[in-house]
Amino acid sequence: MARRRADQEGLDLTGRLGESSKVCASVAAFSGDGRRLAYATEYAVHVWEWGTRRQEVATFKAHNRVVYGVALSPDGSELATCGYDDEEDPKGENISGDRVHVWRLGGKEPVCTAAFAVKGAQRLDFALGGAALLVSEDGGGCVLLDKKTGKRLWQWKPPAGYTRFAVAPDRRHVALANSNGTIYIVRLKGPDKP
Repeated sequence: MARRRADQEGLDLTGRLGESSKVCASVAAFSGDGRRLAYATEYAVHVWEWGTRRQEVATFKAHNRVVYGVALSPDGSELATCGYDDEEDPKGENISGDRVHVWRLGGKEPVCTAAFAVKGAQRLDFALGGAALLVSEDGGGCVLLDKKTGKRLWQWKPPAGYTRFAVAPDRRHVALANSNGTIYIVRLKGPDKP
């Protein structure tokens, strides 16, 4: 059925993942080298070897509520996710909110190597050779974060409304599309290596 529909629409369907009627895939991203594909459903994050083997590498719950965004590092060894988590601090206070998690892939199970709060985190991507993350934030802007510490390296506040962004393949340049019709191209400054 999917092959027939793809042919009718002029698509070259080279693969299909997931069970079409059971869950909704909300976001997807390839690694920079094209070897891996990550996607999120309402229940989990899935990582696949896409190159030659097309086998699932990992399926896990990245956030305890919804996952808004996924990004794979340029070499596919790390995954970044943003989503909403219900949490309490050690005193029992509610500290629920939007979080960014960084996961190391490659072992039996993904390992969370960093987690930090970013209010309004809905989209993200690796930048600066994989050493940093560009993340959307409340108010329509975006912020560049050190992926290990969450330290803010750079911040963008749009001239009007909101910003959508695209990180260039060199992971150094970013296109910032603003709701007032302008697009800015910015060269990011910072470390080149993770």
